[in-house]
Amino acid sequence: MQANPSFGVMVLQNAPWPVLLERARRVEAMGFDAVWVADHFVNPYAPDQDWFEGWTLLAALAASTSRVRLGTLVSSVTLRNPALLARMALTVDHVSSGRLEFGIGPGGAPFDYQMTGLATWGPKERVDRLGETLAIVLALLDRGSIHHEGTYYRIDDAILNPRPVQRPHPPLTIGALGPRAIGLAARYADAWNVYGVAAGRDIRGRLSHDEAVEATRRRSRLLDDACAELGRDPSSIRRSYLSFQGISEPILAPDDFIRFVGAFQAVGMDDFVVYWPARVNEEQALEALARDALPRLRHCRARLRHRQRSTGIDGSNRFPPGRHADTRPRRTFTWPLTAVLRPRRSPRSATTRECVAAVQLVSAPFTERRHEARTADLRSVSLPRRPGGPGASSRRRRSGAPDAAPGAARSRRHCRTAPPPRRARARGPAWTAPSG
Repeated sequence: MQANPSFGVMVLQNAPWPVLLERARRVEAMGFDAVWVADHFVNPYAPDQDWFEGWTLLAALAASTSRVRLGTLVSSVTLRNPALLARMALTVDHVSSGRLEFGIGPGGAPFDYQMTGLATWGPKERVDRLGETLAIVLALLDRGSIHHEGTYYRIDDAILNPRPVQRPHPPLTIGALGPRAIGLAARYADAWNVYGVAAGRDIRGRLSHDEAVEATRRRSRLLDDACAELGRDPSSIRRSYLSFQGISEPILAPDDFIRFVGAFQAVGMDDFVVYWPARVNEEQALEALARDALPRLRHCRARLRHRQRSTGIDGSNRFPPGRHADTRPRRTFTWPLTAVLRPRRSPRSATTRECVAAVQLVSAPFTERRHEARTADLRSVSLPRRPGGPGASSRRRRSGAPDAAPGAARSRRHCRTAPPPRRARARGPAWTAPSG
């Protein structure tokens, strides 16, 4: 199971700089974990709208915030040479003191080609270019130099200094929907991002909630299979979901958002991103979500990790050493939050003392059960009777059977609760005062 879930906000760069800075600082103050920005030449759905370049904006936000992590969701391979992109990521990693989340994807927005004079790349070429870009960028960030001659890019002895703050490189998030791009995520990614649209469609082809959950389940299985082919542990890749809440859907109420998160956690998602609300009257809904939903989600996830560690479900002690030779990677089981947040049905919760006593009753000998039940006051526990147990003497009198012989052992009713009779100590002759 992964660590605590992460919750981020996508702040679209379609407002003046002072407003964007205020929004990023408010996201940080609310307690969210990350601020994400888009990476397109223009807003793909409103090209005439005000719009700032993503990586330049990211560097400015890095110098103006202190805690929140910062990233692009996701950088398009269309707009930059891979070596230049690695240099930009290195710069923002240093400006932010190691808070960069490096997001990248195959791109494909039509205006990114049309308005920059590039020939349009088909889906296959975009994924192939993404693979070459990842190999170049990671080599530069990890080793500091590369010489590359590929199908689309030629890099002659490029050098990248200084080294990144985050070693070996800033966490790499790959946005991927199709099987080939998901295969690249399995090979290179530290995190994988997905959102609820059909493959090859944009935000206008978004899926319903149930369809998005099922599509995410299928894509997550594709990632598992790709990791298995590469011999990589699938649980080493964090899985994030970008919701349309705030841009084309309203921000959910805290309880509804908890159920939303639980549905996607049940299919393997770890992290969640919503949009900064496009309407001013929804900003209070985002604050309520941060105030009322995020602490509960983080607390429940901590309880689940404790439960999994204690039961071995997280894989930490599932297979004792030397007992199993199968070392294939396994996807760790995730408890859905709906099971934790479901209210208790019993009218009274058992105390710790009662729980311990109940466990002892299962395994203790019969002679101790009555005593344990009495000390814990477990009135609901019905204990079986056996011949010779408590009350046997009165039953024998009613049936005409002779009582036990005098001096026999005391009833079991008193064998644990009353002290045994004292033995008479041997005494010497009575002391008398000396005569004379």
